[in-house]
Amino acid sequence: MFPFPVPLVPGRRPTVRLLNGTGDPSLDAPAREAVLRTGVELAVVGNFRNDGAIQTRVIHRDPALAEEANALAAALGARVLFDQMASPVTDLTVVIGADFRLGG
Repeated sequence: MFPFPVPLVPGRRPTVRLLNGTGDPSLDAPAREAVLRTGVELAVVGNFRNDGAIQTRVIHRDPALAEEANALAAALGARVLFDQMASPVTDLTVVIGADFRLGG
């Protein structure tokens, strides 16, 4: 059971798409828990287009979301990437890479 989420930015919970880029299903639950602990709204969970992601990253397509992306990346030990072509389905996309450690 997860506690009620607290937003990273007061008054707003960014939506997140969480993608496993490793092909290792044992990372799914710990990654989901780590993301939810940050207070975001987890809207989509799935697999990245390939299993070769080396680095965990948080991707945002809107410069206005840089603060939220940086806060989420810091909590996950991830890099932040700005990509205007990223999926508009959610505010942020997290791709779990081989460097993701269990327990966040």
